Amino acid sequence: MKKRIADLIMIILLVVLAVTGILYAGNLKGWFDKKNESVWTIADIRGVITLKREGVSYTPDNATNLRKGDIIICKDSASAVLRSENADVYVNGGSELEIKDVSDKDMSVKVIKGEVFADSQRPLILVFDSISTDVGGSVVSLSVRSGASTLNVFSGKTEEAKSSERAEWIDGSKSVGKISIDTLNEFNIECLKKVLKSKKLCFTKAELDAVTEKRKEEISTDLDSETQCSITIVCDTILDNTDELDPTKAEFVPDDGIILPFTSVDIEEGDSVFDILNRVCEENDIQIEYSWTPMYDSYYIEGINNLYEFDCGYESGWMYKVNGWFPNYGCSDYSVKPGDNIVWCYTCKGLGDDVGDTSF
Repeated sequence: MKKRIADLIMIILLVVLAVTGILYAGNLKGWFDKKNESVWTIADIRGVITLKREGVSYTPDNATNLRKGDIIICKDSASAVLRSENADVYVNGGSELEIKDVSDKDMSVKVIKGEVFADSQRPLILVFDSISTDVGGSVVSLSVRSGASTLNVFSGKTEEAKSSERAEWIDGSKSVGKISIDTLNEFNIECLKKVLKSKKLCFTKAELDAVTEKRKEEISTDLDSETQCSITIVCDTILDNTDELDPTKAEFVPDDGIILPFTSVDIEEGDSVFDILNRVCEENDIQIEYSWTPMYDSYYIEGINNLYEFDCGYESGWMYKVNGWFPNYGCSDYSVKPGDNIVWCYTCKGLGDDVGDTSF
């Protein structure tokens, strides 16, 4: 009889533990949350997304309700949308966000790093660095990287900038100027095309399509699209500015301006643009010098093939583009994907204007 009672007690304890575990997991994952039109949810999940809640990490499902304190980590090449009535916040790969507040009336999101695109007709507070701004009633994108943050306003008006303007903070110093369509990355362009179906923005679909087609021409096709990227190193702009070239550097400028022709490179896990450049320079015996810049948490390329910044004028130096786009952040912060076409080019005039970067 005593053994039966002990067995029964053990069974009851196991059932209680199992139910408690289920209730805890259900509460953590929001199974018992009340459905409400104003509740913010995570949706349209693609790739690997991690949700940290109360110190526990798990993979959320589509339509998971968001709570104050949630941390959302969007892995490279993944994406998701934070959604509510009259508001969408698109999250790009490589981003990390913290939900600061969720209520029936508004939402506050801290962008720790990465990029978001917001289309909101209700109050929406974006927090980054030491800045907090309401972007409700606007269409904006926000990029947050080490040492620099950029807010593009495509429609409406915010405290930091108005439609067609770009606010940028570098090491805490703010500047405002016009948005150049050439500075928009694929994520921005894709989001803008979605919003343009129902709204008027500072760019038209035809203008965005033209940029997309131009960049398609830059994408490498003579590659193994699953494992390789390409890289080219050129300084042909110097050939048109020899009168400003340091005479001691003339011997390092090839007759055709090509230091490294189109080269296929196998991508290793975690490779950045800097990794690819450093590797091909070593393999091809090309001189390279770089330094670490703590402000931007990235490497800065000082010289390639013995050609350095200011060797051909006070605006000269090295820049890189990927698939025709010039990223506005460090080369060691750009994760390379299969099929990417990387070009390192030496600019002499206009801080990149002579090599196709019109952002300045």
